[in-house]
Amino acid sequence: GGHAGPLPTLSQLGNADKAGFLSKQSTGLMRSWRRRWCVLKGDCVYYFSSAQTEEADGAVKLDGAFVQTADEHTRRKHSFGVFHPQRRTQFFIAESHDELTAWVDALNAKIDLLEQLYDSDSSISEDF
Repeated sequence: GGHAGPLPTLSQLGNADKAGFLSKQSTGLMRSWRRRWCVLKGDCVYYFSSAQTEEADGAVKLDGAFVQTADEHTRRKHSFGVFHPQRRTQFFIAESHDELTAWVDALNAKIDLLEQLYDSDSSISEDF
């Protein structure tokens, strides 16, 4: 949720920064884990029910967020969270320790890049 306008289709997300399978914790009452094809592109991670599904299930926005391992939150190995001061934390589980490291590094690099873009983009930030 929280994404303005229609989500891009899988075909529109070609040339992505990173893509792969992650298990995502559903936001429903059961909090079950579902395997999703996840694509990092622009300022979002988009998730799909399979690597062939065109329609995204949703998107997790990265602006203003930080990413770190979350085993103590999820009680699962290889898990990480996208934490944000205003938005609900989104938890994911990678398929291996190497994948976990790769996703966390890629997401944090992207967040750093977004912060630089926003900083250079707005003169407002100096007033705060």
